[in-house]
Amino acid sequence: TTEIYTLSLHDALPIFVKKIQKTYGIKIVSASRATVYDVTDPSSFFMMGLEFLLGNTENLKRTNDINGGIYTAKAIRHRYIGAHPPFGYQRQGRGENAILVPIEEEAAVVRFIFSSYLKNVPISIIEMDAKDMGLRGTRNSLIDRILTCPVYTSQQYVKPWKDQPGGLFPLKDQEPIIDLITWNDVQDKMARRAMKSKISVD
Repeated sequence: TTEIYTLSLHDALPIFVKKIQKTYGIKIVSASRATVYDVTDPSSFFMMGLEFLLGNTENLKRTNDINGGIYTAKAIRHRYIGAHPPFGYQRQGRGENAILVPIEEEAAVVRFIFSSYLKNVPISIIEMDAKDMGLRGTRNSLIDRILTCPVYTSQQYVKPWKDQPGGLFPLKDQEPIIDLITWNDVQDKMARRAMKSKISVD
């Protein structure tokens, strides 16, 4: 990532900025410094590059702060911070005290989906029956998304951050809809299905 970022920054200054000025007569203006930069002037070009670097440094710092905050919330404080709870849950409480609570009518649909999959019911049939029971959503691979969502077992995936590990982490004070044995059986079956599909394509 660092190499790509460095190359794009170096390309932007000598190629794009110079081309814009020389081809179209358009110069870069710094709103914060009230300065018009001239790429043909060494001092002006240096100051423009420095301002670009400072701006991107601030962006990197902000990105690190955001990613660090997300990791802390999910991996250390065990909070669900998604914009919307998955089908079957509703958010209860606010801020640090917010937790996901099952909606029993929807939770029954989720259990039906997991149970049907383990009984070898075709995905298309499961989706039709689940929608008759109240499943909402029109996204592609809707059933697969539910079957692979660890939130139903009171866990969530967390991306690694710097030297901190990623993986599955528990969710605080959340009642699971699916037990771990059922979850693991479904994941194993889906992995075998994916392997068979890959072999048939190859």
